Amino acid sequence: MPKSRKRSYHHGDLAAALLEAARAVVAESGWEAVSLRGVARTVGVSANASYRHFSDKAALLHAVAEVGFRELAERMLLVQSRAKGRGRAAAVAHFEATGRAYFEYALDNPEMFRLMFGPLGMDHSDQDPEETTPYNILGEALDRLVDAGVCSIQSRPGAELLVWTAVHGLCGLALGGAMPGARERKAALGQVLAFVVRGLAADS
Repeated sequence: MPKSRKRSYHHGDLAAALLEAARAVVAESGWEAVSLRGVARTVGVSANASYRHFSDKAALLHAVAEVGFRELAERMLLVQSRAKGRGRAAAVAHFEATGRAYFEYALDNPEMFRLMFGPLGMDHSDQDPEETTPYNILGEALDRLVDAGVCSIQSRPGAELLVWTAVHGLCGLALGGAMPGARERKAALGQVLAFVVRGLAADS
C-alpha cells in the first residue's frame, strides 16, 4: 500500500487551514484548549511549519478573533438589511437589528465570543472609521437615529460605548444561563434596546 502523505499547501493556504482548525477547537473546547502544535497536527503539518505563519498561540488566537469580528460585522449588516419601517420607525428598526444581530451571534458562537472579547481578542474602539467593523456599524446605526430625530445630538457623543455595554452585558447574562428560555431572552433584548433608545432620546 502507498504510504500516506501529509497535505501540501500552496503559499497562503496553510495559514487559512490553521485558522480553520483553531476555530474548530475554540468552538468545541474554548480558546484555552488551542495549541499551535495541536492545530498543526490536525492540519497535517509540522509545528515548525505553523510558526512560519503564527509566532505563537496568542498570534493565532488573535487572528481567529479577527475572523469572529468579520463574521459579526457580516451578521449585523445582514440583519440590518431585513429591517422594516419608514422614517423614525425605520431608524429604530435598523438600530434594533444591530443589537439583535450582536446578541444572536453571541448565543450562536459562545466560545468565539468569549475569545473575541477576552485578553487575546481585539480592541475595535480605536480604528479607521472607514472600516466595516461592528463598532463602526453600530456608530452608523446611531447616526441614523440622530438623522431621523430619534436620538438627540447631545446624547450622541460616546453612545457606542453605552449601547455596547448594555447589550454586551445582556449577552453575558444569557450565556451564563440567567435567561434559559428563548422567549425570555427575546423579551429581555427588546426591553434593553427600547430602554437604550429612550435614554438616547431623553434630551431631544
